[in-house]
Amino acid sequence: MHLKSILNRVEPLKSFVYKEQRLIEVPGSQPFLEVDIEPRANGRPVCSGCGKKGAGYDRLAARRFEFVPLWNMAVFFVYAMRRVDCPACGVTVERVPWATGKEHLTTSYRWFLARWAKRLSWTDTAVAFNTTWENVFRSVKRAVSWGTDKQATRLAELLQYNLKSVKAHLLREEFQRFWAYASPAWVGKFLESWCTQALRSRLTPMKKVVKSLRRHRPLILNWFLALGAISAGIVEGFNGKAKLTTRKAYGFRTPEGIEFALLHVMGNLPEPESTHRIC
Repeated sequence: MHLKSILNRVEPLKSFVYKEQRLIEVPGSQPFLEVDIEPRANGRPVCSGCGKKGAGYDRLAARRFEFVPLWNMAVFFVYAMRRVDCPACGVTVERVPWATGKEHLTTSYRWFLARWAKRLSWTDTAVAFNTTWENVFRSVKRAVSWGTDKQATRLAELLQYNLKSVKAHLLREEFQRFWAYASPAWVGKFLESWCTQALRSRLTPMKKVVKSLRRHRPLILNWFLALGAISAGIVEGFNGKAKLTTRKAYGFRTPEGIEFALLHVMGNLPEPESTHRIC
């Protein structure tokens, strides 16, 4: 089976075709593969702004997009991006199915790294797949952002239906995020946001819960302030999981990195469906 056939099986690209493949060997470094991609003859570029097809304007210099490694060799897609003369957005760079924005990693490779980052430390993941810690971090960040956005969108969509039991269940599930917070300030913001959603649901039992939460809000926030002085099994278990996660993500430089690491491992976030799951 040719490499082109494998790629068409695991990473089919609508309106694009795989062309030439090359094995590049550089003295003193690992060999890698390059795969040229070209648009189909009848394929029109898609505007990255509005998502509509438009007339081609010109082509930029060829770019390389890193794909999932094969036999411990890096694989790069090589493609010269087209610019679109869009009536609504003006001249923009086209949207391609294998990557987003100015990312140099393909979407499949980002999800590949993010999934392995759940099993190995971020440093070990980078070493195992000959990439950088920053690439692993950005992949985890994208995965967490995608998952949290999908959860919020799903909740917003389902709350539009007049199904009281569904509304109550989803609000209950949403409230479970309450236990993941450690900062009283963030807890207060989450409580206010959740209470607003619960009131808009127009469910009488939920309104009672909101009244109770708001009445006891100072005590609830005090409980978070006193977490360090309370010995509780649930809290200790959470702390142990959090410590293990931060050790696996060794190398983060900002609080944002810790947040993405914890959400990635403990958030049970959804993932997109794909033609072929690589890991």
